[in-house]
Amino acid sequence: MLTSSSNECTHLCTAHCTDARPQPPQSPCIDLLSNNFAPRDRDDSQIHEIRNSIQSAEAGLAQLQATIARLTSQHAALQEFVDSHRGVACGLRRFPNEILFEIFSHCIHPTLPPCHALSSVIRVCTRWRAVALASPSLW
Repeated sequence: MLTSSSNECTHLCTAHCTDARPQPPQSPCIDLLSNNFAPRDRDDSQIHEIRNSIQSAEAGLAQLQATIARLTSQHAALQEFVDSHRGVACGLRRFPNEILFEIFSHCIHPTLPPCHALSSVIRVCTRWRAVALASPSLW
């Protein structure tokens, strides 16, 4: 949102502005750029206002950079949490033991001894090991 008295966004961002690349202000003393005359008081005042605008923009940038740093840190912490809990939400944990037994029974190849086929199954987790070892028909 642009204020009526200036071209500054009061939201400190370009999301609310139609012009994402603001143009530099028009020089109040264009004629003084090509000679060595002293500036008028109003020229000094306008240049001072522009310097204040620069400081305001720098403060806004610092706030945005702090917000970005905070959000980046928050994102990393949340991502780490999700990554460490990925297995908790796994639907396979909800399978009844009978279903696991049925799946394990399909892992047994008729030409191999059952201990070869099930050796990898019993290494997955404690529950799978318990289900496989508690099922004598698999062995």
